[in-house]
Amino acid sequence: MTYLDATILIVDDKAGNIAILEELLKMQGYKQIHSTSDSRNVLEMFNSYKPDIILLDLMMPYLSGYEVLTQLKEVIPTGAYLPILVLTADITSVAKRRALAEGATDFLPKPFDLIEVGLRIKNMLFARVLYLEMENQNINLENKVKERTLELLRNNKELVIAKDRAQASDRLKTAFLNNISHEIRTPLSGIIGFASFIIKPDITQKEKEGHFEVLKRNSARLTNTVNDYMDISLIVSGNMVANNAPVDCFYILQTLHHDFYEHCVNKNLEFKLQYLVNPVGLILDTDKEMLIKALSHILNNAIKFTASGSITLGFECNDDKAIFFIKDTGIGVDLEAQKRISAIFIQEDNSMTRSYEGSGLGLSIASGLIKLIGGSVHLVSGKTHGTSVFATLPMSPKVDEEEIELAIEPNWGKKFKTIVIAEPDDLNYEYLHPIFEKLADTLVRAQTSIETIEICNNDHSIDFVILNTRMPRINGYTVVKEIRKFNKEVVLFALVSGTADETLEMMIQEGYNNCLTMPVSQIKLDLLISEYFNK
Repeated sequence: MTYLDATILIVDDKAGNIAILEELLKMQGYKQIHSTSDSRNVLEMFNSYKPDIILLDLMMPYLSGYEVLTQLKEVIPTGAYLPILVLTADITSVAKRRALAEGATDFLPKPFDLIEVGLRIKNMLFARVLYLEMENQNINLENKVKERTLELLRNNKELVIAKDRAQASDRLKTAFLNNISHEIRTPLSGIIGFASFIIKPDITQKEKEGHFEVLKRNSARLTNTVNDYMDISLIVSGNMVANNAPVDCFYILQTLHHDFYEHCVNKNLEFKLQYLVNPVGLILDTDKEMLIKALSHILNNAIKFTASGSITLGFECNDDKAIFFIKDTGIGVDLEAQKRISAIFIQEDNSMTRSYEGSGLGLSIASGLIKLIGGSVHLVSGKTHGTSVFATLPMSPKVDEEEIELAIEPNWGKKFKTIVIAEPDDLNYEYLHPIFEKLADTLVRAQTSIETIEICNNDHSIDFVILNTRMPRINGYTVVKEIRKFNKEVVLFALVSGTADETLEMMIQEGYNNCLTMPVSQIKLDLLISEYFNK
């Protein structure tokens, strides 16, 4: 479930207020919207629709908003996160305190700013989605523990072993859930808190920029955490499948070097490349995305746990095996902890979460991905002596050179005649403008779907279009189909938020050539530009 799939219940005795809120929510993409002007219907509608958020007025006939809040307390499970946003004309401090004391999550006075209402609803629903995901994970873990315990208890001869394993499983579940809770709640608290700070009218531009940096940092951390839990769930459940194709080993190493060079520089770490064998022209028949993701997790760990010194990315061959290795000069891992790291989804020591953020799943995900593509992961480390991780994969027999995805040189100097950026959001465009301005003789912005189609139809000198998939009214998928009717050659990149339902395969099926995830990486952009234009 995404936040746009959420069910929303509006309770307001004024039909006009309901109409405004419904129109706002529909424009933002919400579909499950229910409303009532009679507060006596709230409990019945709550039981029927199971809303994910309630927008509630306070001053109503029959039952006031306070009385509705009291009723809802009786039916909302203890500990559940169900956001209730109070929208009221009573702007007194007494009303606000009372509403919050009765169970409201947030409070906005009327007349309200529609943009602010939309943002608060989105933030609350995002938290609601994460809560539901964590609740489902908890239920799944509970069920697995129960099934395992029952299986062990059936055999009386192994009763003692069953008891020990159940206790160990319970400790694992507690540690895993604590880590999930910490890694989701920590950045989420920062996002919710600083989202409210950044809209205050009395703060300076410098303070806004500082708050925005905190929001970006916490958003990236939260996104990485959710992606990690999704990946490990797919690996453990056996639902992740490798799509193998021939790929040049140097392409893998080059991509990783471009992706992580800046991370090392920012942390004052030396980033070394060590090729014991020339990797150019050496071919692997593998899933390049899985391999890059696995090695990226190992590199992330190396950078995270290395305070000073260097990170070495290298390659060697041993008979018919290709070996990628990452070495660091970090804190290292003792022998006993190495055994635990590969077996459980936590960091070497739970107390490490106090100093190092992250889900603790990096090596588990990397190991799982490498196994899926037919390889293995080996770790050599010692306390204070750094860590070396080796990923070994089988080399491929000779294949047709035309099938190989070769390494490419980034085309830093490419100039286009005309680039079109179809982006309705001013803030997003301000971020994208300096990135693409240096690449084009002419940079054109389109703010609506109709404008995008007209611009592309009227000017066939356009050779590059970046299109936000979430355009208002007519979405980006419909726009790209219209453009393809009269221009099948123009290169179209989708601009996506990076959610699970926006995959590269989906973009290509819809008519795009490729996609860029916000925030756009200059290095990845240049690699993609080289792929499509440096021919």
